[in-house]
Amino acid sequence: MMVIARNVIEMTAPIYHSTIEFLLFAVDLRSIICGKIR
Repeated sequence: MMVIARNVIEMTAPIYHSTIEFLLFAVDLRSIICGKIR
């Protein structure tokens, strides 16, 4: 049972990581765009 859970975590960890990176990138992009508009 623990092996299955570990495999699931290893499968989903990159997805969470890329999602966090995408959110940070979107926030940076939005702040740059807002700065240019001002």
